[in-house]
Amino acid sequence: MSEDGRRLQVFCAGVALAAVATGGAIAGEVDLRSALRLTGRLAFVLWFLTFVASPTNQLIGSNLSRLLLRQRPRIGLAFAGVQTWHALLILTMFSTVPSFEPAPTVLVGGGIGFVAIAAMTVTSFRRPARAVGRRWWRRIHTAGTWWIAMIFAFDFFRPEPEYLPFAGALAAGFALRAVVRIRARAANVVPAR
Repeated sequence: MSEDGRRLQVFCAGVALAAVATGGAIAGEVDLRSALRLTGRLAFVLWFLTFVASPTNQLIGSNLSRLLLRQRPRIGLAFAGVQTWHALLILTMFSTVPSFEPAPTVLVGGGIGFVAIAAMTVTSFRRPARAVGRRWWRRIHTAGTWWIAMIFAFDFFRPEPEYLPFAGALAAGFALRAVVRIRARAANVVPAR
């Protein structure tokens, strides 16, 4: 099987994981809201691993950090799979829960996030990646990653205790990237993206 075939399997496994974790077909507003929280948090864990892979490897350089960096494309595709299920749950909320009316900023910001995830997913396969070229591939993945980071920050930086572990992890990820960037500038080296 080709590398693209394996990557497609990982994407599908992400969708299946999210579907199984949320019970597949969800009925009722409470179940949908719970499923959205679960898929959002599962997606965060996968995304966070991709977010810290490069800076962790630059700071530590252990076997585990190198493995994480090598697996980052697959982890990212699993994230995209989970987000695909998350998007389907959101669409289900729109069609079945009349009182579901997210703020316009959430709709626009989240919509851009889903477009970024789609662009990163498509360009994670060889032929589309070659078609856009290395420079645009980097721009798509860097901008998409940071847009998603801002969405998670908007979602998790709240005063409620249930969000504290996610907010703490995200703050640590931001700090890790800042440390790598500062050290790289001091050493005049290209920092992690």
